[in-house]
Amino acid sequence: MKMFKTALVSEYWKFKKVPWQVVQGSHRAPVNTVTMEIESGPSNDRMTLTRIMVGGALLGPVGAILGGMAKKDNTVNNLVITFDDAVVRVPFKTKEYKDAQQFIEEVIKLQS
Repeated sequence: MKMFKTALVSEYWKFKKVPWQVVQGSHRAPVNTVTMEIESGPSNDRMTLTRIMVGGALLGPVGAILGGMAKKDNTVNNLVITFDDAVVRVPFKTKEYKDAQQFIEEVIKLQS
């Protein structure tokens, strides 16, 4: 999950284990004091002329239609982390959605 540049850390300080913490940039807080959610960005699907042309060149009119239907998803979502003193939005692409969900599930496990 390092793509989020958000970390779950557990450290030892003077030989005592410090509880798990969420670290994002300059923000750091115990895992049981933060909340997280996924905020979906606006859909940014688009057809590309290249896909239409390549599909048409390879398979004729049917290929052009299929190439036009193959859309590229550039939607940017946010992992929203609420600390006591700030709300941080960590952007990620749709293909990383599953990783974001797993990260939140790990935090929830640690909060229990």
